[in-house]
Amino acid sequence: MNQRKVNTVAGIVTLAATCLFSLAMLGRIPMSNAQVGQQILLPRLLEELGSEHDRFFTIEGAWHDGEAMNNIESQWLQRSAKRSELQDELEQLRHSIRNFTYEIDKANPRFVHIIDARLAAQEGYGLERTIDSINFVGTGGELVQALIKRGIPLSPLTLMSIHENSSFSDSIQVRINGERLEVRDLLTRSIPLEQRTNRILWVARTKLGQGEVSYIYFQGTGQKN
Repeated sequence: MNQRKVNTVAGIVTLAATCLFSLAMLGRIPMSNAQVGQQILLPRLLEELGSEHDRFFTIEGAWHDGEAMNNIESQWLQRSAKRSELQDELEQLRHSIRNFTYEIDKANPRFVHIIDARLAAQEGYGLERTIDSINFVGTGGELVQALIKRGIPLSPLTLMSIHENSSFSDSIQVRINGERLEVRDLLTRSIPLEQRTNRILWVARTKLGQGEVSYIYFQGTGQKN
């Protein structure tokens, strides 16, 4: 093979690798394929931690203009072969990922909320609003619409997000009955955990700034029909 052909083949291989990496960073290929060497994306790591420690996660991302909507989810990480306690693993993530913070649910420690720390200063943040009372049975998508009608600044999944994540499900069946519930807790506790293999329950993304809505979608159960 002459040098021109060698250079052409090398260029094609390099371009393909670059495209694969870029798509993975945007979350537009399945997580099982989104690996570079020993590295994995944050959602894949959370799935592993959830399975190992019997926990379920929610993700609340945030972005400014010029940042990817899913910037916290598109972080590449290299997990040590040594397995640690969940709290130690989460602390390592907090030190490794900019703006990463987490909350362990006080009522049910099986739930762990991954939150972009900048949302603490988000005025009127929808997931921290409180619902006086609710008695709801339906799909996840219908629950989001019901909360929107109550004035909670949420928005359902967009077509762009559908192509980004193949495990979303706005038809997941949910049920919630309670009073004085924070929206974050309401969304989380409405999801049945029986026979669920996906360890991420839902994802919300919010542009930083006054009056912004949170774009939210539910993850499927992971069970095959």
